[in-house]
Amino acid sequence: MADNRFGELVRRHRLRMGLSQNRLAEMLGISGKAVSKWENGDARPQLDTVGRLSQIFGVAVDELLCEPRSEKQIT
Repeated sequence: MADNRFGELVRRHRLRMGLSQNRLAEMLGISGKAVSKWENGDARPQLDTVGRLSQIFGVAVDELLCEPRSEKQIT
């Protein structure tokens, strides 16, 4: 992952859904501080939590974890 791509994606999806950090944390059964740490790049969630995040956000786990594909075509 480049820099804090994961945290940026969590924040973007959370805001798209109109969720506060605390509300998302409640849905995951964790503290609001944990979500804040992810978004600031100070911590990463456990893999099972990433799975729950992908379900809440309606995206694939690899979208949250993987680098975006290069736009260059391989010839």
